[in-house]
Amino acid sequence: MITTQGKSTQCSQYILEDAINNNKGSDTRIVVTQPRRIAAISVAERIANERDEDVGKSVGYAVRFNKKAPRDSGSIEFVTTGILLRRLINDPSLSDISHVMIDEVHERDIDTDFLLVLLRDLLKKRPELRVILMSATLDAESFGEYFSNEDDSASVPVMSVPTKPRHPVEVIQLEDMAGDGKVLVDDIPADVQGLAQSLLRLQDLQLQLDLEEAVAEDAAALRIQTRSLAEDEGNMSNDEDDTDSSDSDSDSSDDEEGSSIQSPSSTKRLKALRRAVAMRSKARGQTNTTAPAAKLQMSEKKEIGELTTRLVAKLAEYVAKVELDAGRKGSVLCFFPGLDEIKEAMSILEENLSLKKKIKVLPLHSTIPQQDQQKVFIPADYGAVKVILATNIAESSVTIDDVLAVVDSGLVRELNWDAEKSMSTMVTVPTSKASSTQVSYIWSERKYSGIHTSQ
Repeated sequence: MITTQGKSTQCSQYILEDAINNNKGSDTRIVVTQPRRIAAISVAERIANERDEDVGKSVGYAVRFNKKAPRDSGSIEFVTTGILLRRLINDPSLSDISHVMIDEVHERDIDTDFLLVLLRDLLKKRPELRVILMSATLDAESFGEYFSNEDDSASVPVMSVPTKPRHPVEVIQLEDMAGDGKVLVDDIPADVQGLAQSLLRLQDLQLQLDLEEAVAEDAAALRIQTRSLAEDEGNMSNDEDDTDSSDSDSDSSDDEEGSSIQSPSSTKRLKALRRAVAMRSKARGQTNTTAPAAKLQMSEKKEIGELTTRLVAKLAEYVAKVELDAGRKGSVLCFFPGLDEIKEAMSILEENLSLKKKIKVLPLHSTIPQQDQQKVFIPADYGAVKVILATNIAESSVTIDDVLAVVDSGLVRELNWDAEKSMSTMVTVPTSKASSTQVSYIWSERKYSGIHTSQ
């Protein structure tokens, strides 16, 4: 069974209560996987609180270096994906488990994919085992086909769980804060507007540079493909090859525009970059979109990251002031790509001593101690606002009930393969459109939530 737009908390509790009501509680043991440790711990504590009991009775958790196991039967246990894989090594049949729920299955890391392979093979040996995949952004049909039995015409059932009523979310983009967008933002401080304008200028320069590099790569790939076809047909000599290489720079534009051969790299990326540059030029009131961009220096690339961090911090401070003046209490959630940016934002926010008693700055990262992570779930005191500085760990893995506004840097840090160096490196890249949509979707379920994105 695959559920979309589901909630692991409600679903697991329903399964357990239904089994108890049908006198099958002793045979029911549910294991729910979470992609991160903090998610497994926080969800377990939340369900235990809803059941008016302590963690370790009918609800427990197991993560690396920390464990509060539930009772042996009639229980729900939240674990990380790695913990369940470890259990499969010791007990390949999961003999004491009746239900396995994989939450946030759209986070397609290697552990989750490997777990799905093992569970599909296990279902052939244990057809009574129930496997439930859950996600708010899942392509349920493809996963249903993957788990369907080839010898059986019956398909895997797909269930959609409706969400709570959604509330309007006001989205403010970087261009709006810089005074360059269609939406007019009143009372934005001058320093925030100046930071937004500077960041937008550097981003436009980076966008133009990306377009030039894409055009050069496209022309080079086109020349290689043309030469390869000529060699296959036997129409190219060594002299022609040398001549082709010598004047490749002069005729690259003619190849790109006039040749009927399509370059393999002439894809959506190049078209998207051209559209983006044209849109930005139109927004600035310029018509020339082909002017060469100045090469970004390393200092300017570093400045883009510093400006983004400072802008998010200053904007979070401004939003917190607005919420305090309105007499509301709650949290302002800020998304950063990594721990370095979180520390830098903390130092910026702590510069304003006048707001130190009213604004409580809380980091949320996997490397900080667990007791410090749990502070983000404690409701804010009356007349105070929490400013939570987090990575995308807070996007879907945890639930913070009192969020009033979200400030998104639009950047994430992920592991990418560098073909030139033949190694994997951690790089900071723009977040995907799907992730931004999910953030908007999640926080629209809260009454006062507003999303203020910087990109």
